Amino acid sequence: MMFSMHPSLTNTPIESHCLITPSADSIRAHVHLISPVFNIGEQEDVSEFIITLFDHFICCLPSHLSISSTLSLESTIIDQIFNIKLLSSGQCPSCLYSFKKKETTNMLIIEINNLNNLTDALAHFFDREEVSSFTCSNCCKCVKLDKRITINELSPILIINFKRCRVSFDSTEKLSHQVNYNELLDVFPYMTSYSVASSDKTENIDSSNNFFYKLYAIINHIGDDLNSGHYYCYVRSVDNLWFLVDDVHCRTVSSAEVLNHPQALMLFYGKVFYTSKTIDTSFQQIPHPLTSVITESNINLDSSISSSSV
Repeated sequence: MMFSMHPSLTNTPIESHCLITPSADSIRAHVHLISPVFNIGEQEDVSEFIITLFDHFICCLPSHLSISSTLSLESTIIDQIFNIKLLSSGQCPSCLYSFKKKETTNMLIIEINNLNNLTDALAHFFDREEVSSFTCSNCCKCVKLDKRITINELSPILIINFKRCRVSFDSTEKLSHQVNYNELLDVFPYMTSYSVASSDKTENIDSSNNFFYKLYAIINHIGDDLNSGHYYCYVRSVDNLWFLVDDVHCRTVSSAEVLNHPQALMLFYGKVFYTSKTIDTSFQQIPHPLTSVITESNINLDSSISSSSV
């Protein structure tokens, strides 16, 4: 799919220093390749579109774009950039058996009902949850316990999707209230390492500079419900200017407008390094092994295209 949107690339190898600018027209013309459920002129959920797009990108990757097992258990570059590794944990109150289950996701979908800022919404998402009927795999008893989700490993990109819908018995209502968010996000309080250290008084809680993310894009939705309306976005440029991108229109906007938009739906954060004295405003680069894979694949793109198809 990636190459079919840019037919000129099929016959010309890409130099490693060149950038490919994706075309919205090409994506629109080939949207049926992402999934047959997507049709031109019909509105779909943006989170569903992005997740489906990631899955399709993975299917389209040539075999030599896969990451070697020495780098990660994950198999693709998409996984390496977007996958967040979560840990679900709890303890059986009957036999005191502790269970841990690892999960992966490329998007945090968080509740915002009766919540007015991102900090409270994240705290609610990662808060302990009471499970009323849990069958312990150790003692086989059905018990009530507290389960908690924490972030086990971070990704270079963090996508946060506000769940702007409230479902009742016979209807779905859009939550249109403003949710406040900051340009800089510290995720350390939601890490597994923080949870362990805070519960063990002998452990020192060391919040290093590796847990900060900087906002670089926002998708907004305007309309009375999520089945209609209009999507547009704010995007930060490499020189830290904000742009509003709305179909064919693009203009610069202030950071105040970006940070105070009442209809924000999805936030995109990139990992940065931060200390109390200074902040490195440049986003964390893709790890060097991944860069090597991408460079090698671009050089050999011509030969790979002939043997792969969408």
